[in-house]
Parts: sequence; C-alpha cells; structure tokens
Amino acid sequence: MKILLISIGTRGDIEPFLAIAQQFQNAHYEVCCAFPEQFRAATEDAGLPFKGIPIDLLSLSRSDASTLITSGTGHLFKRIRAYWTLLNALKATLLPLWQSEKKILEEFRPDKIIFHPLCDYTVGWSIAYDVKAIMVPIYPFSMHSVDDHSYMTPRGSKDRGVILNRLSFGLMHHFKAEQIYKSCKKLGIHNDSSLTIKKIKHHLLHKMPARYCISPSLFEKPKEWQSNIQIIGHRELQCRSSASLTDQIKQFISSHQNIVLISFGSMVNNRPLHYTQTILDVLATHQIAAIISTGMGGLQLVQPHPEHVLFVNFIPYESVLPKMYAMVHHGGVGSTHSGVKYGCVSIVIPHILDQLYWGELIFQKELGPKPIHISKLSRTLFESTFLDALHNKKYKVNAERMILQMAQESDPEDILSYFE
Repeated sequence: MKILLISIGTRGDIEPFLAIAQQFQNAHYEVCCAFPEQFRAATEDAGLPFKGIPIDLLSLSRSDASTLITSGTGHLFKRIRAYWTLLNALKATLLPLWQSEKKILEEFRPDKIIFHPLCDYTVGWSIAYDVKAIMVPIYPFSMHSVDDHSYMTPRGSKDRGVILNRLSFGLMHHFKAEQIYKSCKKLGIHNDSSLTIKKIKHHLLHKMPARYCISPSLFEKPKEWQSNIQIIGHRELQCRSSASLTDQIKQFISSHQNIVLISFGSMVNNRPLHYTQTILDVLATHQIAAIISTGMGGLQLVQPHPEHVLFVNFIPYESVLPKMYAMVHHGGVGSTHSGVKYGCVSIVIPHILDQLYWGELIFQKELGPKPIHISKLSRTLFESTFLDALHNKKYKVNAERMILQMAQESDPEDILSYFE
C-alpha cells in the first residue's frame, strides 16, 4: 500500500507526520513524505523518502509583519496593517501550494493520504477520487467545533458563549470548504458536478477521520466530537542520528544541577536581544544554570554571559529534557508536550495562536506557573514567575507524575491501528 503524508507549517506541524511515517515504513508500507523544502534534512535523516513543497512559511514567519504580530506589540493600526500584509503574502502562496499538491498526488498516486488541514487541494482530490484520507490536526479549536471555546485566531481561543463559539466555527468551516472548492476549481476537479461546497464541508466535518496527535492527559476529547475524531497521544521520532548531544553540552550538564532549558523554538519577535537580556539578568542574579537555545532568532547570543549559562543554536529536546529541571518555552504544541513528557516544570511565554491555550492549561493543571505573554515579559514579572516555578515543589511532583501517564498513551507500535 502506498501512503502519502503531506503537511506544511513549522517543526511542530511536521514532527507528528515524521513519527507516523516512520512507523508505517517500519511496517513495510511504501511511504512518501511531502513537506516544505526546509524539512528535507530532517526527513532524510529519519530515513524517509521526501518530496519538497515550494512554500517557505519559515521566511514568512521572519518577515517584519509576522514578527510584529507574534510580539503582540505596536499600536492597533500598525498591527492591522501587519495582519493585512501577512494575509496577502499567505494568499500569494496558495496557488503554488495547490499546484505542488496536485503534482505530488498525480505522481505518487497514493492509496491512502494522511494530511495537515492546511492542504486544501489534497482534501478535494481525496473526495473527488474517493481515496482514503485521514486528517491530522495539530492543535484543538482549529477545525472541529466545541461549545466552550471559539475558533482559534492569532490572539488565541476564548469562551465567548455557546452561540458565538458555534458561530465562529461555522464561519470558518464555510470559508475552509470554499477554499478547498476553489483549489479544485482552479486546478480542474470542478468538472465533477457532485463536488460542492456543501458536500466538502459535510465530508470534512462528519465523515473524514481525524487523528489529533495530542495527549489525552492534557486535552480530553470534547463530548461534542463525533466518533470519526480521535485523540491518539503525542508522537515524536524515534532514534534520530541528529539527537545526540555535543561534548560541550554533555560537559555543561555534568558540571551543573537543576538546569533550565530556555527556548522559543521557531518563534521570532521584534526584541530578541532585550528579552534575552531580561532572562539573563534573572539567571545571573540567582546563579541559576541554564541552556539557552537561540532557535530561529527569538532569543539571541549575549556576550559576555555567566559561566553557568550556555548558549546553543539548536538542541534535541528528547536528549536534553530528561536531564533538565524546568523548561522556559513559547508554548507550542510540540514544546509543551515534550516538556511535560520528560517531567519538566514548564514556564510558558506564549506568542500566538494555540500557545496561549497551552500556557493556561499548564497553569490549570499545576505543571507550571501562570504564563507570561511575550509582550508583557519584564524582568520583575519573569523573576517572580521563574522563582515560583523553581521553588514551588507541587509543579515538579505533578510534572513527574505525567511521565508515566504520557508514556502509556503513546506507544510507537500502536500508531498504525489509528490509521489502518
């Protein structure tokens, strides 16, 4: 059987697909991974076949407009202009994305498709040609409706009352179905008269299987969700060659105790040096050992810095987090799950979208203190929050309790049962 896994987005969007593909390949299925070109190395490093998609969301995320939005700073008019600029930039990527999806589908001719919700043409193609397809949404409130939250926006998701919550999902569902129909019409599937916006929406929400790669220990399946939707646990790659720690990192870990990992992952902001210095001042004052991963540029190397602080460009979470006491991160779905999975206390500094939700959830489950939005990050607030995370023992007790709980829910060997 030929299985196509297709996704776009940041590392958090791609990682679950890599984990799923790896298990299918281990079971001797013929797999093909179609991701943006910047993930070629990670895919091939995992020993998986790769096809590139010509859409560079990474570059868009580093644009001035995107940086302003994720930072949550600037006056209202400036933010509106940034949203408009980014929206137009994203709109310009749609046709190349759809064309790339079409080419990959027609060349590989999969028997089954496992896809990211942003792959519009893939949805229409699977419906029109009756090919089995399974959606893998990366975070809640982005596709299937619930009564206690509104649809996810760049400013997060809130409970605006049942009526407004349902209305927000209804509007976005229609827009999504319209986009899928438009992609098919643009590229030639519209000749099938049975493919309508109404049919697409119904199939997408009520017939299309969906598998959320998030932990049921953190997010329970809402009662409103039908049987075609399942939560299958957090998924990550096994045994990557790039996951080993450098000698410098190993030496640092052996020389210090209760180390904190600090990383904003793929997030960027318009004041990386300021935020790094804010964090560094607190580390220096209280003599706290930390590894700071500068990632995509959300944090920045500062020279000179204390000897109990180590700056790195990249660090594999699965190798370093079991050795950390706590983790300061942006609240992305991957970082949140990894921190909890390895028993770290979480200090969340959300920037955008679902990060605000995961930060609040960490606080509600007493796995870390109340989150600080990036736009509110000050030395005083960070210091009090950080010290609370390190000294309040209930956070560590609860986090360590989650290690076994999450290990039981995401056995790599059981993943195929959710997709076969």
